[in-house]
Amino acid sequence: MDEAIKEKLVGQFRHYLDTECTEEPPVEGVDLLSLFNELAGLKNEVKIESRQFKKALDDFRQAFIALDGGQQELVTLLGSMQHQENATGREENLILLMGLIDLYDRTGCGLKQAAPVPSLIEKFAPAVKRNRIRLEAHLEGQQMILNRIVDLLRQAGVTPIKAEGEVFDPKLMKAVETDFDGKYREGIVIQELRSGFQRDGLIIRLAEVVVNKNEEKE
Repeated sequence: MDEAIKEKLVGQFRHYLDTECTEEPPVEGVDLLSLFNELAGLKNEVKIESRQFKKALDDFRQAFIALDGGQQELVTLLGSMQHQENATGREENLILLMGLIDLYDRTGCGLKQAAPVPSLIEKFAPAVKRNRIRLEAHLEGQQMILNRIVDLLRQAGVTPIKAEGEVFDPKLMKAVETDFDGKYREGIVIQELRSGFQRDGLIIRLAEVVVNKNEEKE
């Protein structure tokens, strides 16, 4: 190798050795305290959602017991109505109709509880998601039963009394509460608490309603 090139390379190497090495700034590590706090917060959130979901399951379990019992009553009522029609030629049987209306009330009441919405806990516990899906399917089945009850009432000539948004009519309705809503004039039904029914002009049950009273609550 040419002496000049050797001297040049040796000089560059000496310069490199004499130059102070600048340390690289340390890479910022994971803040363990922050990570612990995040995990603790997540754990608390999962616990809260678990308790809420358990409460929802308990509520639905009670509702389903009532609804499933109502389904059996529906089968019994259908058989009784069939026998009664065959025996009397469609003569009015208010006892059976009231039983069907009572079943309508209980089934509808159980359906007022909405199924739990999807939540964070489902990401960590797939069984929770499966339970929610089963609940939704059960509610859908009970909605079909409720629709069937309504169809049976219509076939028997029973129709619901239209109340909400109508002028209060004491012949068709029973005012159980009053309230104030500035959107409506006085005497208008602003909420129906329990459905009323009639058949061929005969009132089977009055609708229980909340009537608007145009004076603000103190």
